Amino acid sequence: MTARQEARLRRVIIHKYPDQVALPGLVWTRPQVRQLVRDWFGIGLSLVTIGKYLRSWGLSPQKPVRTAYEQNPDAVAQWLEADYPAIAARARKGGGVVLWLDQTGLRSDAAVGTTWAPVGQTPMVPKTGRRFGINVMAAISNKGELYFTCYTGTSPARQGHCVV
Repeated sequence: MTARQEARLRRVIIHKYPDQVALPGLVWTRPQVRQLVRDWFGIGLSLVTIGKYLRSWGLSPQKPVRTAYEQNPDAVAQWLEADYPAIAARARKGGGVVLWLDQTGLRSDAAVGTTWAPVGQTPMVPKTGRRFGINVMAAISNKGELYFTCYTGTSPARQGHCVV
């Protein structure tokens, strides 16, 4: 490939998901990169060669973190600077404990694999909210006290009888 082709391909791998360039999926694999090189430049390369190109561009295979694209950084800052300190003070005053609660679904399908990204920069991929299988609700205190329940179907909190 020419230097210009390499630069274009590296830019796309870093800044786009495969599905944004008419390939399936949300993570970059060597076969997908090879297909993109074939589609865009008409060049057939081996997977070994594709891997050498990726590493020479400072990329490495990494498991991406999942991030909610709906997150509001201003609201997070407000909560950390004002809301949480008020909640913690009220709990201390009343002899209560602040619990960090979350729910998750344990599924039978595989987790996201690896994708290629610049070394030292963990990639992110969007995720779906659809779940099936067993659900877990867990709460932990700042001191490490853990409470949890497992259930199927609707959340116990929505049913009005959640005890942790």
